[in-house]
Amino acid sequence: MFLNDVKYLAFLAGELSNSPKYFSSKMIGDVTSTFGVKTSNKWQPWGYAQRIAVAGAVAKKKEELGSSSLHLKPATIRQKVTSFIAQKKSRQEFPPLLGKAIDKVKVEPLHVKNSGWQQWHSTVLKYVLAHTNVSTVLPESIYH
Repeated sequence: MFLNDVKYLAFLAGELSNSPKYFSSKMIGDVTSTFGVKTSNKWQPWGYAQRIAVAGAVAKKKEELGSSSLHLKPATIRQKVTSFIAQKKSRQEFPPLLGKAIDKVKVEPLHVKNSGWQQWHSTVLKYVLAHTNVSTVLPESIYH
C-alpha cells in the first residue's frame, strides 16, 4: 500500500491533478453520491487496463497535435489535450509511474491532519497566553 496525498498520487497515477470535469475536489461537496466498485456508486476507481487505453489514446493525440504540419502554439496543444482527456471521461494523461501497483494506493489525508494540528496548536497557544503573566516571563526591556 502506498500512502500519500492526493496531488502526488495523481502524479504517480499519470493523471491530471486538478481535473475540471472528472472527479475533482470540487465534486467532493456532493455528499449524496458514493465512490466504490459497485455499479450503484456514482464514482468508480479506474482499472489499470482502462488507464493504459486512455494513456495510449492521449499519446496518439499528442503526436497528431505536435506534427509540424499543424503549427499549433504549445498552449493550444495543451488545451486540446486536456479537452481530449475530458472527452474520454478520464484524467489519465500518461501510463501510471507505479505500473499495476497504482491499484493499491490509498490517499493519506495529510493536509487535513496538518490543518487539525495547526488549529490545536493555535488554541493551546491562546490558552497558555491567556493564563500566563507575560510580563513576569519576558525581560522588561522588550516593553520599552
